Amino acid sequence: MKNKFLNFAMRTIKANNTFDEVKLAELKYGLEAFYMLSTKLIVIIFLSLIFGLFKELLIFILIYSPLRGVSFGFHANSSIECWLISVPIFIIIPFLAECISIPLYVIHIMILLATVSFLFFAPADTKKRPLINAKKRRINKTVTVLISLLYLFLTLFIKNHIILNTLMFACIWQAICVNPLIYKLFKQPYNNYKCYLKEV
Repeated sequence: MKNKFLNFAMRTIKANNTFDEVKLAELKYGLEAFYMLSTKLIVIIFLSLIFGLFKELLIFILIYSPLRGVSFGFHANSSIECWLISVPIFIIIPFLAECISIPLYVIHIMILLATVSFLFFAPADTKKRPLINAKKRRINKTVTVLISLLYLFLTLFIKNHIILNTLMFACIWQAICVNPLIYKLFKQPYNNYKCYLKEV
């Protein structure tokens, strides 16, 4: 199904544009990412409805997406690996956020630890998409830390335990995703922009 979608989309693009091979490769990569994201999201939403976690899932997506969007991080080695990691995470975290009670001081400590991790490791790139622009890396790091600190600040006023838990879990999971240890665990190169700059 994925190959049919990509082939159809690329044929349509080629028929209506005169892009070079580099641009076409970028578009194909983007379309593949879109396909993977949308199909996973459909499955995750379906599972969240079965388990009665749709509201919690929506809260997690809204809180997690800004962090992920600027700090990037680990990507699985294959689509199967991606499914095996992301689907459970997007179900387990909403479940835990809903069913457990965590002391506020623990939430504060965990978000602070995640913020320290972001200071050291965010943003984290991948081999396919190295972050070669130094200014953009600095901006993304700053924005990531500010978002994390904003989440910490919000915990001082929010009383809903689901949102409080989700703020913490989102920070923890993203701190894991930008940590070099997760790259090492999955045998992936880290700080890929450095290798790119050496080649240039």
